[in-house]
Order: sequence, then C-alpha cells, then structure tokens
Amino acid sequence: MGGCVAVGAAVLSPTGGCACPWCLQDLQASQSACYWLKEVRYSDIGTLAWMITLSDGLHNFIDGLAIGASFTVSVFQGISTSVAILCEEFPHELGDFVILLNAGMSIRQALFFNFISACCCYVGLAFGIVAGSHFSANWIFALAGGMFLYIALADM
Repeated sequence: MGGCVAVGAAVLSPTGGCACPWCLQDLQASQSACYWLKEVRYSDIGTLAWMITLSDGLHNFIDGLAIGASFTVSVFQGISTSVAILCEEFPHELGDFVILLNAGMSIRQALFFNFISACCCYVGLAFGIVAGSHFSANWIFALAGGMFLYIALADM
C-alpha cells in the first residue's frame, strides 16, 4: 500500500486522509462535476458580466410576455411578434456574448449564462399567455414597447 495504513475497511494515507477506492471515486466525481463552469473563478469575472446577464434575463422575460400576449390576441400576431423579437435578439445576444467574454468569462461560461438568461423568455411566455388571456394584452404591449424604446434610445 506504499505508506498507507489499513484500519478496518478504510485505508489511511500518510497525509491523514482516507485513500480507500470509494472515497477516491467520490473525490474525483466532486472535482470533475461542472468543471467546464469552473474554468474561471467567479470572483475573477467582472461585475459587468453579472449586470449584463441579469438585465438580459429581465429583457428576455419581457420579450416572452409580449410573445405570449400576442398569441392570446391571434396566431398571426403571435408569429409576427416572435419573428420581430427573433430579429432583435440575434444581434443582441451576440453582443452580450462578446461583453461576457471581455468581462472575463470563458467561452463555455459565457454560452451557459447567455443560455440561462435566454431561458427567461419561456417563463415570460407562460406568464404572458396567462396574463393575456385574463387581462388586456395592451398593458403588456405597452410594457414591451417601453422596453424596446429604452433599449433603442439608451443602449444602442
């Protein structure tokens, strides 16, 4: 065992830790879990990356609200709103990806957090369908329109 001492079923290494095969497998599994998200420490990533991720999540949530409310009005309006938001989101997400990379994230981290913020659209879609079927969809359109105006006037 090369410097290890067997105590019952456990094997103690000279450093004092357990070196039995079960503990080594657990240690290897815990070290390899989500390794691709731990390429860059989160403390080394700039604050701008987290601000972009959270604000983009809110933006995508409101996009989902608009899409859901549009589908409650008519299928044609829902499809046209979806296409318009898709055309707006493609360059927006590419820009966010580049900002996340410049803020210190690795490519895999930037893709992951960009994907998570994009998934907020589905939550907004569900809320938009429920809210659009119970309330007037015009309030949701006003909220989404205000957000689009803010992005166009302040961010671009």
